[in-house]
Amino acid sequence: MPLQTKSTQKESLGSLLKQTRLSFGYQLSTISQKIKIAEKYLTALENDDYHRLPGPAYTKGFLRHYADFLGLETEEVINLYKKENFFFEIKQQVLKQPARKKTLLSPVFASKNNLKINASPRLHLLQPQKISNSNLQKTIGLVMALALIFYFAWVVSQTFLPPRIKIITPINNLETANQQIQIKGWAEKGAVVKINNQSVTNLNGNEFEETLSLLPGLNNIKISAQKKNGPEAVVWRQIFVKE
Repeated sequence: MPLQTKSTQKESLGSLLKQTRLSFGYQLSTISQKIKIAEKYLTALENDDYHRLPGPAYTKGFLRHYADFLGLETEEVINLYKKENFFFEIKQQVLKQPARKKTLLSPVFASKNNLKINASPRLHLLQPQKISNSNLQKTIGLVMALALIFYFAWVVSQTFLPPRIKIITPINNLETANQQIQIKGWAEKGAVVKINNQSVTNLNGNEFEETLSLLPGLNNIKISAQKKNGPEAVVWRQIFVKE
């Protein structure tokens, strides 16, 4: 099956799920019936609409079933969700902060003209108003601080998290009569890809493709990706060759 899309470091979890599903030609309704998860929740996952999901505990369960069905590494998918959901929750907390209300009239001026304002509801529109920029300055400062936090969190995650890798073909637990198989997939930019501890040389950007000889019976194939001095991401494929 040809690779439909290319992975980038900015690709979201929802985009990864959707592109993988489309590469196999699946409809959401079909997957919903097979893994017993409502289609609306699968749609929310693919659109990164975390506010439409029932909660982190349920969402992780949905992701494990969905990732397993698509042949993705479930733990890597969960780690990516945790990182994106962390940013989502911070954003929601910022948006929920109540705005402070200040009176437009000074206390002295308001007390002297209280009767006039009460007598004429529209009269206060003609009174002098004092506009303060303190709230705007505080908001800008908060946004800049959050931006720095997001940036440093992203830098740290790139250092300590294993690179992302996806195997397009073959699927796991495949039975075949062929003693050769093509392994296709993509890995995060800058990662060294190995199959059974042998470096892959047939690379095209982030995509890789390699033909592997198999033995009759059960074959365990280790596919790994690793950045310099970083942790290793490993995907296993079990292929049974019929004699």
